[in-house]
Amino acid sequence: MVARLRKQEASLLRWRWLGLVCIVLFWGVMGYNTALVIHLLYEPNLSSVLAIACFLPLVYLFAALGGWMTGELWMSWNGRPERRLLLRLIDELQKHDT
Repeated sequence: MVARLRKQEASLLRWRWLGLVCIVLFWGVMGYNTALVIHLLYEPNLSSVLAIACFLPLVYLFAALGGWMTGELWMSWNGRPERRLLLRLIDELQKHDT
């Protein structure tokens, strides 16, 4: 069980870079869609209104996903604190047992 916890912790540290790339992608798509919606606001025709109605939920979706992933990655950049503490306690107990 301890080996599995160590493996999960090491895997989390490797996957953080992929998470960072996803965050940049989410914020980039959100920024592009926001710029598109702002540009379409100045054209008062029916197709612009339809495009705004289609792109605005995407802006909200990517903003929410980007914000959630940013917070999640920020909190666990060096690994989960609970796992780190548990593994440190297990190491200390194993030192005292020998």
